[in-house]
Amino acid sequence: MSNPFSNYQTDVLFLLVGSNPLPNYVAARLLIKEQGTMVLLHSKSTTNVAKRLASQLQKEQPDLVIQYYTVPEADGPATAIQVENAARAFERSYPRKTVGLNYTGGTKPMAAYTHRVLSQMFPGAVFSYLDARTLSMVVDPGGGPVQYIPVERQVRMTLAQIAALHGYEIKSFRQSSRHVAIAAAIAEVHLVKDGMEQWRKWLETWNNGAKLPDLSRFPALAPAMQGFDQACGGTATENGVAQVLGYERLEQCGKFFVGGWLEDYTLEALHQVRQITQLDDYAAELLLRAPRRPDFDLDIAATIGYQLFAVSCRATDKKGLAKEHLMEVFIRASQMGGDEARFATVTLCDDDNVRDLQREVTEAWDARGKIKVFGRSHIRDLSTYLLRWFREANQEAP
Repeated sequence: MSNPFSNYQTDVLFLLVGSNPLPNYVAARLLIKEQGTMVLLHSKSTTNVAKRLASQLQKEQPDLVIQYYTVPEADGPATAIQVENAARAFERSYPRKTVGLNYTGGTKPMAAYTHRVLSQMFPGAVFSYLDARTLSMVVDPGGGPVQYIPVERQVRMTLAQIAALHGYEIKSFRQSSRHVAIAAAIAEVHLVKDGMEQWRKWLETWNNGAKLPDLSRFPALAPAMQGFDQACGGTATENGVAQVLGYERLEQCGKFFVGGWLEDYTLEALHQVRQITQLDDYAAELLLRAPRRPDFDLDIAATIGYQLFAVSCRATDKKGLAKEHLMEVFIRASQMGGDEARFATVTLCDDDNVRDLQREVTEAWDARGKIKVFGRSHIRDLSTYLLRWFREANQEAP
């Protein structure tokens, strides 16, 4: 497949480093020639960001030359002086060496003054920025017409790569469900009349010891008992169900029965989606850790190209609880995936609450087109709705 960016790659690429290195990483992968030079213009506050970016890129492109220059965030004239000093090293070899600037990151003064200096010193320089709205690289090729080039899958990233750019390591994750049939059976319980209420009341009986449900007391739990029996190959027992789920005793399954089953159910739906549309990476129960920084986790995450999709799962029909969980994933995944990231929550809310929650958070968080709320009516055919979300999440993209 031909590379649509080959005509715009340069020997020297200046990058303005912002708080999120992901756009810089994408620009470097697309716009630097082999054995090229990357000039990182960063502020004091983004020094470590620049170093992580450089480390990740040099693992993949060992012949890449990297230079660092510290520039002030808000002092435009001082930035201009630093940029001019950095550019002098290449001025003597220009136009033999082609020069480019990607100004997606950094502050507005950094972008404005850097653009002014480089356009004066190198009239044929290639200027560009990554447009998060359309997932395109906008290229101004030194006097020619401006180009909008879809990035698509020219850059493919794993969850581990995105985490590493931010200084995190994925300490644990899983890509397979604990037991698909049991998760589906519990989902069915939550969709039948009185099922959710009886499921909660059954779990409350565990205070007196964890036992399988008595269907004379909890008749709505019949689908779950059928699933337990099938999983155990006959008549289910407490220890048999626990062992099928990877535990020793039933009381150890509490977290799974409270809400973990919905993660399993959603993960299985994601498996089905992957058979239709390619995901570059995906995982559930991701635990991310970095030195001297708080751990955080994501219920489910996937990548398509360089774009991060994050999904929270909350087995609740309460709009407030669903919103709380959605806010957590919105904050955490925004930090990792930047403006291109997309977020969803899988809940058991009714259609009215789903519509209200989606409208409320979209307006309050200025997140038009970034958030999707799934509810009770989506559960039985969740894979279809997830697939539609992946395909429609970037409706402004070409």
